[in-house]
Amino acid sequence: MSRRTAAPEDQELQKLSEKELFEKFYSNRDVEVRNQIVTRYMYLAEIISKKFLNRGVEMDDIYQVACVALINAVERFNTSEDVKFVSFATPTIIGEIKRYFRDKASVIRIPRRIYEVYQKVN
Repeated sequence: MSRRTAAPEDQELQKLSEKELFEKFYSNRDVEVRNQIVTRYMYLAEIISKKFLNRGVEMDDIYQVACVALINAVERFNTSEDVKFVSFATPTIIGEIKRYFRDKASVIRIPRRIYEVYQKVN
């Protein structure tokens, strides 16, 4: 089994700082750059998803929700703010996992919009 070596451009992306990487992504919305950012922060999705274990849902499902939330956080992150990406992504991931549990827990499926209005009323 041969090991795949990283392409020269992947090695170049790995050397960039967080801010440089995000600025490169926002300048041309390159999927490869986004994937590099997501790969760099996958550990965050894993750590957060482990906090929601033993609640009746498989770890793989929680981890998948966390990864999708991480991708959404990368898409929405604003580099002009003086905030680190980890500080921005953590509440985003936690919120998506909690939303997943909320939607999954209901026996009768009601639309999310109606459920959110119900939560505001309570």
